[in-house]
Amino acid sequence: MRRPLVVELGVALLALATGWVALFAWHGLIEEPGQFLGPTLLGGLLVAGTGAVARARRLTWYAALGLQLAVLSLFVNAQLASAQSWWHVVPTRASLERTGQLLAAGAEALGTQYSPVPDNFPGAHEALMLCALGLLLMLDLLACGLGRVPLAGLPLLVIWVIPISLLDAGLNVLLFVLTALLFVLLLASEQTRRVLEWGRSVAGRGRRYDSLDQFVSGSSVRSSAVRIGLLSCLVALVVPIFVPLAHHRFGTGNGPGPGDGNGQSITISNPLVDLRRDLVRPDEFPMLSVRTDAEDPSYVRLTVLDDFTGSAWRPSARDLPAAQSADGPMPDPPGLLSTVPGRTSQWQLRLFATFATEWLPTPYPLRSIDVSRGDWRYDARTLDFAEGHGELFTGDLDYRLTAFTPDVNAIALDDAFLPPSSVREAMTVLPRNLPSVIGRTAEEIAGEEPTNYQKALALQDWFRDSGGFTYSLDRAPGSGMQALADFITTDKVGYCEQFAAAMAVMGRSLDIPSRVVVGFLRPQQTGDDTYLFTSDDLHAWPEMFFSGIGWVRFEPTPAARTGAAPSWTTEQLPTLAPNPATGAPESTAPKDARADRAADARNGNDQQGGSDRALVPWLGGALLLLLLAMPRLVRDTQRRRRLAADTDPRAAAAGLWAELQATAVDLGIAWHPERSVRQTGRALVRRLRSRPELQASLEELVRFVERTRYGRSFEADPETLRRLRATVRTWSAALTGTVPRSRARWARVFPRSVWSRLGAAPVVEGSARPDNRRSDELVGARR
Repeated sequence: MRRPLVVELGVALLALATGWVALFAWHGLIEEPGQFLGPTLLGGLLVAGTGAVARARRLTWYAALGLQLAVLSLFVNAQLASAQSWWHVVPTRASLERTGQLLAAGAEALGTQYSPVPDNFPGAHEALMLCALGLLLMLDLLACGLGRVPLAGLPLLVIWVIPISLLDAGLNVLLFVLTALLFVLLLASEQTRRVLEWGRSVAGRGRRYDSLDQFVSGSSVRSSAVRIGLLSCLVALVVPIFVPLAHHRFGTGNGPGPGDGNGQSITISNPLVDLRRDLVRPDEFPMLSVRTDAEDPSYVRLTVLDDFTGSAWRPSARDLPAAQSADGPMPDPPGLLSTVPGRTSQWQLRLFATFATEWLPTPYPLRSIDVSRGDWRYDARTLDFAEGHGELFTGDLDYRLTAFTPDVNAIALDDAFLPPSSVREAMTVLPRNLPSVIGRTAEEIAGEEPTNYQKALALQDWFRDSGGFTYSLDRAPGSGMQALADFITTDKVGYCEQFAAAMAVMGRSLDIPSRVVVGFLRPQQTGDDTYLFTSDDLHAWPEMFFSGIGWVRFEPTPAARTGAAPSWTTEQLPTLAPNPATGAPESTAPKDARADRAADARNGNDQQGGSDRALVPWLGGALLLLLLAMPRLVRDTQRRRRLAADTDPRAAAAGLWAELQATAVDLGIAWHPERSVRQTGRALVRRLRSRPELQASLEELVRFVERTRYGRSFEADPETLRRLRATVRTWSAALTGTVPRSRARWARVFPRSVWSRLGAAPVVEGSARPDNRRSDELVGARR
């Protein structure tokens, strides 16, 4: 049943609304999601409108899809490279290169950066917009073009799976419900259309009746479909509550705050309270023994202090569900790309009974862990291990793990992009009453440095070397705001707690995500690959976040206590040599390829490799020729299939008659589907009355088609089928001779039958011409 434009447009807009609302689930993938959601909506409106008009004009689904792709290509080109396009819309060689650069840089950013990707990555919003438009186009094709609304749930499923796979946060319940309701309405509209097609139309009344003359109400069909859909939506929301595997699937994710953690929300006491006490004990007692093949078994963590209250650094409330137990593989560390190389090492650890702790000592990061006793669980944000019930663990404990040491270097840290906003907002929080001297001092020391890495390096060097600080345990514990202000201005004497806390606070004041870690510094080697950590090895240090590498350790405590600083803080950055041509400084180090591509895309740099640039016009020309030749190729394929040597008379007759009909449509000769085969044959004979010798062959074809449709089954001899195929070819050529040459040539290049639905118009009562499309000529019209 052909639907008017307003109905087609309404269904297309409903499909668009369903997909676009679902796309709000992607808001956590990138900062400033409105920058891709807005253009996506505009492009989706173009897709929906183009498809609705094409379907209202009764174009085939692939013809409508071709038009949608063409409009979408122009839109994407205008969005990404309008300055390089003709009239800001028509693609050019420069616009194609610009578009390719942006999409390549954006795809790399989305595929490699920690979510949400910062908005300073060029092309990230554009690449996400292109993916979203592709899914909306698929949704429109399935729901509107092919009329397979249930299958349209597949692109919606893809939209939902992406954030579930990449983000820690669960699904938003309100967003899920709204998307489900819109999808139910889409299902209801399609089912209403299908039910109404069963009825017949009565002219002048606008109603439809079934075979028993019962009035078919569209509103009753829609209301039933909506009720069923609402019930299904309610079941989908209620059932997961009682399914254990669905626990925590809906929610706001794991963030700082109370969190239920499978009913377990623990807030522990500050480990820094016991740090100085254990360091100044006169008796050194063993705490942890290790056997490992690691090159440097130092800096073993106990816990992460990521909440600065103003009086002290403390661990934030941990979310410790039972599923996150210390048994098996570990998730990837936040911010660390899987492409970063490194070394793995095997560890066998033993926790002594003399060490009662709520926190399990481990290196960072881990690939896997296996603990023999205890209910140890990890928080997904910090990846430190706490006792699941918040109790002290006592007694000997043996456990194994696989650690990973990433290769960190100064160039990678210096080239890192800004951290995502979710990390910056949570890990740069400072009390409002922070003494101004702390931030002012940080600005004086590192505020002029160009990158976060160089700022962090300046702070570390100031604490270790140039700031005049002294390491000493002869200081009262504490890292409150006033204590830190005194430490960095006048006292300048302290131990690791003050150094780590002060650098983390000053880092946050410079907008660098920072936190404090408590653990063990460096063990005593007791044999081949065996080490012992004692109470004298307890230590605190700061960590700072860098996109692509994650949390990186720095060491502000003077060398008298810690020895050499981390290697990535002592490497020399590339020096700047003068450019011989301009005299301006120019880096002598090789640039990072990823940074090069991002800079090229950001600046619209057209400097590409000669071979790649030369291929662009050839590929574009080849693609254009292929698109132009596609209708003719499709039509030739259809003709060969219809005229194939089929031994089944019914299949052969259907193909021969369909080919004759397609030829008429290609030539602009209207073919009325309400006419019988014999009426159509007579009309064709009248059209070619100047060639009476062809009448007998067409009458034979008409009788053959009628016999296959209305008579008993029979077998056709090969000679008859060969003769009928020749008849179709002869009459196709003859019909071509009845139209102007220009129309015949156009029919060969762009055949109408490829774009139209042959015989799709229904025969309805009270309709004189079911196919009310404008036609250039009629079969049987006098010339």
